[in-house]
Amino acid sequence: MHVHHNNGPQRRVPPLGRVRLGRALPIHLGTPGGRAPKYPDPEADQGMHVLRTVLGVAGGVIDAASAGYRTNLPVRTLKNDHRGVEPIVTVSAASVFVEAVKLAEDRSGDVVIRVHEASGARPRTTVRLDFAFEVAWLTDLLERALGQGTGHAQETIELDLRPVEIATLRVSRHR
Repeated sequence: MHVHHNNGPQRRVPPLGRVRLGRALPIHLGTPGGRAPKYPDPEADQGMHVLRTVLGVAGGVIDAASAGYRTNLPVRTLKNDHRGVEPIVTVSAASVFVEAVKLAEDRSGDVVIRVHEASGARPRTTVRLDFAFEVAWLTDLLERALGQGTGHAQETIELDLRPVEIATLRVSRHR
């Protein structure tokens, strides 16, 4: 098998049957000469990068997505902590994944939660937080409000998602 690169050399790649599992397959990524951007960060994209891939059989999209998360976001263990750590955010629908939990960019102290529907379904999911909040609302990806917030004195939010939708919630603990 040959791999053809636009404006680049041809490289001989062994057929899949000849690649041994558990061994590295060298792949060159990037521009000719190994250049990377120097502005605004002169150190950006420099050095060694590690990409993890898995070839396997999954029962469906959700199983494949779960395997991808296990590969790229492995469980981290804490030394000398026998209690474990509960997640800050959980969702009730199996096809919904929590993509990000972070503080708002405006430094208000609000918590931003991004979820993704992965199966192409229209699930209703309960987003459960491990803290009480005063108000929650949907935002765009730049964390700008998309309507009125809903007041809560509890720890859950009901959310209806469209197929493969990415939804961003902003939660204020105190207003």
